[in-house]
Amino acid sequence: MIEDEYIVLNTDKTAKSPTRITEEKITQFQILPEGNVALNTVIEEFDITQISQPEIQTFIKRLKFTMKHYQGLGLSANQCGYKFRMFIIGTDSFQMTCINPKIIETFGEMKPLREGCLSYPALFLNVPRYENIRVEYYDEDTQKRDLSINGLTAQCFQHELEHLNGKTFTENIKPLALLMARKRQKNTIKKIIRSTK
Repeated sequence: MIEDEYIVLNTDKTAKSPTRITEEKITQFQILPEGNVALNTVIEEFDITQISQPEIQTFIKRLKFTMKHYQGLGLSANQCGYKFRMFIIGTDSFQMTCINPKIIETFGEMKPLREGCLSYPALFLNVPRYENIRVEYYDEDTQKRDLSINGLTAQCFQHELEHLNGKTFTENIKPLALLMARKRQKNTIKKIIRSTK
């Protein structure tokens, strides 16, 4: 269980003491499960001028905290019910905040790579992905980034970008392969339930 974190939201400039601050407890978002209409909704471009707003910075911190809490490698805003065109990818030690992300260029052929999704617990699929891509996005400091990424980072970027485009990873594989994966998912969930009794 991850301990709750605290962050400073703002300095209270109206207070007599200039050192008075307001703190708020950071809690994780609830992740929307499969079938929720938000997961199949295309998210519009985010207003870049709003990135530095305190409420957006707090939102980004909560998104990171949520991904960490659920031990994910990526999480999009619409998975948490927010129509912000942004996602987080990474690990405990390295995270990327990607706002208005785009894939500029792909290299080589697609290869099936095993992946899961926090909105689909215990479901793992071999999804065709490019191993090397060139991407563009804005970070939480409003800096525009243009870089080449590969491996797991590239895989996560593609997965989360699809979320923002209203597409889920189950749409990338053949029906029979999905059916078999669904059976494995049910068996895994049954085992988890039995082990908790």
